[in-house]
Amino acid sequence: MTARPWVRDVRVLDRPHRVVVVGGGITGVHIARELAGRGVSVLLVEQSDLGSGASSAAVLPGGWQDVARADIRVAAELARERRTLLLAAPHLVRSRRVVVPTWDEDGPGRAAVGTRLVLGEALSATTSRRGPARSGRLSWLSARSARSAAPWLRTDGLTGAVAVDDTISEHPARLVLAVARSAVDLGADVLTHASLTRVVTEPGPVTDTVCAVEITDRLSGAAYVTAADVVVNAAGSSVRDALGDLGPRSGLAVRRARSVHVLTHAVGGRDTVITRTRSGEPVAVSPWRGMSVVASGDVLEDLPSTADVDRVLDAAADVMRHPVTADEVIGTVAVERPTLEDRIDGTYRSADRVRLDWHDGSHITGVLTVTGGTWTSARASGATVADALLRATRIHPARRFDSRVEPLHAALAEADRSRLATDLLATGVVDGPTADHLTRLYGSDAAAVADLVRADPRLGRRLSSDPARGDIAAQAVFAVTHEAAQTVDDVALRRLSGG
Repeated sequence: MTARPWVRDVRVLDRPHRVVVVGGGITGVHIARELAGRGVSVLLVEQSDLGSGASSAAVLPGGWQDVARADIRVAAELARERRTLLLAAPHLVRSRRVVVPTWDEDGPGRAAVGTRLVLGEALSATTSRRGPARSGRLSWLSARSARSAAPWLRTDGLTGAVAVDDTISEHPARLVLAVARSAVDLGADVLTHASLTRVVTEPGPVTDTVCAVEITDRLSGAAYVTAADVVVNAAGSSVRDALGDLGPRSGLAVRRARSVHVLTHAVGGRDTVITRTRSGEPVAVSPWRGMSVVASGDVLEDLPSTADVDRVLDAAADVMRHPVTADEVIGTVAVERPTLEDRIDGTYRSADRVRLDWHDGSHITGVLTVTGGTWTSARASGATVADALLRATRIHPARRFDSRVEPLHAALAEADRSRLATDLLATGVVDGPTADHLTRLYGSDAAAVADLVRADPRLGRRLSSDPARGDIAAQAVFAVTHEAAQTVDDVALRRLSGG
C-alpha cells in the first residue's frame, strides 16, 4: 500500500501565498489546516521542526490548570474538543480518566467542583452543533474510592473526588505531524527549518501594508522573498522574535511563562490526578510511559530555573502521603508559553482561550499575532483564527470546511486499526507487537511502513532493546521519505515513539 510522500521543498517559496503562518506548533498547524480547508493559499514556516517547542511536551491533558480551578467555561470547551479529537485521530488519542480530589478546606468541596464540571460538560453538549453529542462520563468518588484511584494522595482532609473522562496523546509530536499532513493534503505548503527574517510592506498614508515576506532557509542559508497578504504569527513563546525585523514595531510586550514537568518513578494509579495545594497552587500527577509526570503552576521566565524541580516537588508534597524525593527524579520536560502584557494594569497573563492581536497601534496592516489556548482546544483556536482572518481581510474562502467532522491524515478507528494490525501480521513481514505499534503511531500509513520492510527485511530490526519502545528501522526511513524529516533530532525526537 502506498502513502503519499511529503518531502521538504524550498521551491514552495517561488509562488505567492495569501497567508503565511509562522510557527509549526499545535496552534500553527491547525490554523494552516483550517485555511487550506477553506481553499486559501497558505504557507506555514517553522524555524526548527514541527512540534519542536512546547507542543511536543504536552504530556498532560490540555487546560489542566483550569480543570484544577474547575473553570466552567474551559471545562465546556475541553469536553467539546476532546470528543472531536477522539473522532479525528482515534489511533493517536486515548481516553484517560481525570480525578479531581476535593478537600475539606475547599468549602462546599465536592459538590462545588462537581457542579462546575457537570455544567461544563452540559454546556459543551448544548453548544456542539455538529459531531457527537454524548458528553464524557462524570462520576462522584468517595474518599475511599479516591484513595484507591490515587493511593499516594494524602488522607487528611480528603473528602472525595470528581472523576471525568478526558483524552491524552502519548505521542503529541506525531499528533502535530498528523495535523500538518492534513493541511498538506488540503493544499497547504509547509516548510520546516525556515525562518521569517523580514516582513516587506508597502507604505500608505496611514499604515504600512504587508505585501511579501523574506524567508531564510536555515539549512542552506539562502533567503527568498515570497508574496503574501497576511502574516499570522503563531510562534508560541517566540512570538515577538518570529516577526523578524518587524518585532520591535509590533508593540508586543511578551514574557515567557515556564512550567517544568518532572518525570519520576511511577507513584501508582492509572488516572491523571489534578488538584490544588492548600495555598491554591495547581498540581498534576499522571502516569506516562511507565513513569509518572508531576507538574505545578507556571512561573515567569525571569525567575531562576535552578529551583524549578524543587518548586514542583514541594507543591506535590502538599498533596502526597509520601513525597517524591530528588533522588527519584528521572528527568524533566520544560514547557514554555507566552504571556502578554495587560495594557490596563501592566501585568502579564497567559490566556486560556485564543487571543488575537492585529497590532492596531503599530501602523501595520496584515499582521495577526495569535497567543493563548490549550493543547486540547487547538482545533477550535485554529478555526477561530481562520474565521476572524477571513472576516477582517479581502480574502474569500473557495469552499466550506468544518474540521469538527473531518478526520486527520491516516486516521483509523479502533476496529479498523485492529483489523489492519491483523492483516500486517498475516503477511509475515512484521510480528504482532510491531504491527500494533505501527498502526497506533501511523494509522493507515502503517501499511506503507511495513512495505519498506517487505522490500528490505533489514529495516524490520528494532532500534532499541527496551521492550516498551517498538520502533523499527523502517520508521526512520519513512520519516525522511514521507514525513519531511531533515535532521537526526527530527527523526529521533518527533517521528519515533522514543522521543
